[in-house]
Amino acid sequence: MATETVDFYFDTMCPYAHQTALWIREVQRLTGLQVNWKFFSLEVVNHETGKKMPWERDIAYGWTPLRIAAWLRRIDNELCGAWYLASANALHLEAHRPYEEDTARELLAAIGAPRDTWREALADSTTHDDVRRDHEHA
Repeated sequence: MATETVDFYFDTMCPYAHQTALWIREVQRLTGLQVNWKFFSLEVVNHETGKKMPWERDIAYGWTPLRIAAWLRRIDNELCGAWYLASANALHLEAHRPYEEDTARELLAAIGAPRDTWREALADSTTHDDVRRDHEHA
């Protein structure tokens, strides 16, 4: 029997996506479901006219964690999922800010991401493109 696959769109900032991700991970564990981690930006959806778009800022509350996720997904989809879970848990369960460098670096180290992930992901402007592409597709 073929493995079932689901595209799971997330924004680290969304508490509903976080709760749903906990459930989908349990389904994945029990059934072998393949989860393709994809990006959806609430910062874009809720953008106010006259303010900078998230990709126009050096650090953005929701966009920065998505850029890190995009860079990690290029390495391994499961590493992307691990980052999402770690960053969303940090935000929603521990009141930490995964868009801040020190917090992000700690979370990245905890999931076994490459040491330079923060720097590489934010230096690579094409991570913006990856996030926008998924968001527009959703």
